[in-house]
Amino acid sequence: MTYKTILPALFALSTVLSAQTPDTRPGEGLAVISQVGEVKTWGEVDAFSPLGNLAKILWLRLESDEWNALGLRNKCKGELNGIRCSNPKGHGRVDLPKSFREDCNVSFSLWVNLSRERLKKDLGDGGARLRLNEIFGPFLGDRLPKAPLLPPKFGTEWFADGRLLQASPAQLAQWLAKPAQERLLRACRNYMLGFMDFAFDNNDKWWVKTAEAPTVEIPATMETSTLGDGQKQVWVMGGNSTTIAILRLPPGVTPKDAQTRFRALLNIRK
Repeated sequence: MTYKTILPALFALSTVLSAQTPDTRPGEGLAVISQVGEVKTWGEVDAFSPLGNLAKILWLRLESDEWNALGLRNKCKGELNGIRCSNPKGHGRVDLPKSFREDCNVSFSLWVNLSRERLKKDLGDGGARLRLNEIFGPFLGDRLPKAPLLPPKFGTEWFADGRLLQASPAQLAQWLAKPAQERLLRACRNYMLGFMDFAFDNNDKWWVKTAEAPTVEIPATMETSTLGDGQKQVWVMGGNSTTIAILRLPPGVTPKDAQTRFRALLNIRK
């Protein structure tokens, strides 16, 4: 399915949401891609905050083809070299789809650093930085050290924790609305739903991913924001074969409640 074929359904969703403004609550920001790649937004959508585990979509955009070709597998025991997983008991045997669905930080740590070595070997430090910046640049601000070398290692701040990668719901939706992200969105749908629903194009079925992230105290500019008090906030991203939506919730909402809220705002039936 191409980007053009989803336009009528996106127009239908856009019309419904325009006719009845979503009842967003204080601290919530909702963004939905329109029928022409524009973005409609409601609530608090302009402030930047860490992407947290949602930053894994940037690695899928950069490396999912290579990782799929390699058939990467790992056995997660919950911790490796100081990297702790979202499941303290471990995720067991995981492939790329499972590691994305369940936020297996141990596996992502291994794979993103495998990619670091390959990019450095193939492109050199300077070329690898340029390639990295093509995808990550919009979300880095000025937080990547201005040096010709790659970071010595990609830690969890690149795919799970910290304040390195930041976005607002509006900015992230604008990025996702570009035709260049179509393959990424298809990969997200494939990984979240599983092969059968994806292969048989179950158009009405939504995939929904919740992702925890650190909070920040945000002053006038995102470059000078500081980490908050350790409380988490949740991003929710989801779609069916015709629609993509992003919701960021205020700190203190659990992932389960965040997903329920996302479904309610978008009138998604299970």
